[in-house]
Amino acid sequence: MLLTSALLVSGASADEKPRPVSTYSVSPEIQAEAPTRTASEARRSPVTTHRLEYYKLAEPYIVHHPFPQARITRTHGLRPTVFSQQEMNTHAQRAFEQWVEHWITTSDCPAGAVRPHMGPGPGLLFYSEPYGTISEFVGWGMLLTVLMDNDQNRSKGLFNSLDAYRKAHLNEYGFMMSTINYHKPMNAWHRDAATEADENMAMGLLLAHYQWGSDGAVNYLAEAKQLINALSRHLVERPAYALKPAVTWGGSEAVDPAYYDSIYYPLWYNLTGDSTWTKLDENYRTLVAYFVNRYGTGLVPEWCKADGTESRGGGNALGADSYFYGWDAHQVSTKWAIHYAWYGRTKTPVFADAADTFAAWVKREAKGDLTRLTNAYTLDGIPRGTYSRLPGMVGMMGLSGIASPQNQDLVNDAYRYLLTLDATQSYSWGSASAKLRDLLVYSGNFVNFTDLDR
Repeated sequence: MLLTSALLVSGASADEKPRPVSTYSVSPEIQAEAPTRTASEARRSPVTTHRLEYYKLAEPYIVHHPFPQARITRTHGLRPTVFSQQEMNTHAQRAFEQWVEHWITTSDCPAGAVRPHMGPGPGLLFYSEPYGTISEFVGWGMLLTVLMDNDQNRSKGLFNSLDAYRKAHLNEYGFMMSTINYHKPMNAWHRDAATEADENMAMGLLLAHYQWGSDGAVNYLAEAKQLINALSRHLVERPAYALKPAVTWGGSEAVDPAYYDSIYYPLWYNLTGDSTWTKLDENYRTLVAYFVNRYGTGLVPEWCKADGTESRGGGNALGADSYFYGWDAHQVSTKWAIHYAWYGRTKTPVFADAADTFAAWVKREAKGDLTRLTNAYTLDGIPRGTYSRLPGMVGMMGLSGIASPQNQDLVNDAYRYLLTLDATQSYSWGSASAKLRDLLVYSGNFVNFTDLDR
């Protein structure tokens, strides 16, 4: 059974560590269980959603790096050759509009705020509730919204409203609470951080400074620095320099490789001078090299110790059974691709080599048919998943191909398959934003327009 569905019915304890989660792919069974909603059914939803036009700022402002940036800000790596650049830009624009229309709501928000909601299910997380919010999607939403701004989208107001929701739900450490429920009780786990969310929020705020400047109503640069400093202070275990998944648990004995955002760390070091980011970056490179050298597949686990060995302290109620490639680990190849796109092979040989290794394994395992790839594998590449035909997962896998010319076929096929993902259905609360993110990466539009890597 799909991981999240299994947790819903497994009677998982309220004391189980819930963070983190990255359920971007949905099984065929979940899709079959979720009937297509008619327009009238959508109008009866307990949350209110709006089209993009509703959120557009009326007052004029300057957008320094408008979407699309594919032919303006340089990125490294292959792009699909089966569509023109203009067609790929259009795909991303449509995905952005669908994400906003179906998955952003003003319901249960403070004045001036919006939030991503999770819909009615199926496939909800055991610690969440229908139409609730988890912080990861606020973080991704802030990143995506700043990247998509232009004179057409006018999405600065939407970004500010997501940021307002973040600031309305801060815990005592200065991080957004990981899970916001409106009907189910919230415990200490819900109020703790989810590290990846706050990393993306910090990077979104930093990009916002370069996109719009910080001399307006929101000082994006000051907020970014405040959050980056809090991440260093509370979410990095010392002296091991292991990335914790939350403030109150994890570290050397339990890390989630998908939570390392080594893409950002060089920029944050240049911004703050804090050597924590250099050490964390070095340790993640060592961790990735460990898995590539040991298993030869490029597959990384859901959870492990900071040295790469098996951990029995994983979250998401996995516990001892967390040393396999699954839902969280799917997004690692996307992050390697972004790293390559921003820095190229010379600055990121470990991640480029890992992407090449993983892409080669994907092609061997697919045997010419990407739809046969399953949702979980052992680290040496033996299937342990139940479901296949997962375009969201394949989209992430295919991004590993952008680092080397011999993988152009993988990039093309995975992109075409990703386009088939229907991000408007009731089970697409995670895959809608992931589809947009990955379309931006494929098309060369997920860019670093700071001046911190010059």
